[in-house]
Amino acid sequence: AIFNQEVAECKAMIHRDQESLKNIWLRDFSLDEPANELMSSQSGLPFYASLSRMVDNFNSMGELVFTSGVEQVRKLKSNGQLDKEFKRAFFHTWIYKNGIWKLSIKTYTLVD
Repeated sequence: AIFNQEVAECKAMIHRDQESLKNIWLRDFSLDEPANELMSSQSGLPFYASLSRMVDNFNSMGELVFTSGVEQVRKLKSNGQLDKEFKRAFFHTWIYKNGIWKLSIKTYTLVD
C-alpha cells in the first residue's frame, strides 16, 4: 500500500493534481525542503518536467511507516526553460489514519 502511495504521489506532483494530493497528504502535512527556493506557483506546488523515486528503505512501527531513498528530479523554470536534472535524498513519514495511509512529513537533501 505504501509503495503504491509513493508512486501515486509522484504522478500527482508531476500533474499538479491537488485533489489527489489531498487524498495522499495528511491534512497538516509538512515539507522540509532546502532553502532559497523561489515559489512561482499560487498553489505552492513546483512544476516538474520529470520526477522518479527509488525507495531504498522501508521501516514499519505499527501505525507509522518510514521510507527513504533517492529521487531524480527535473523542474520547469518560471521562464519555461528546463532546469538541469538533479538527485535528492528523501525521507518520508507515513501515518495510518482512518483506514488510509497518509504522508505526514517529507524531507529532502540534495545529493551530489
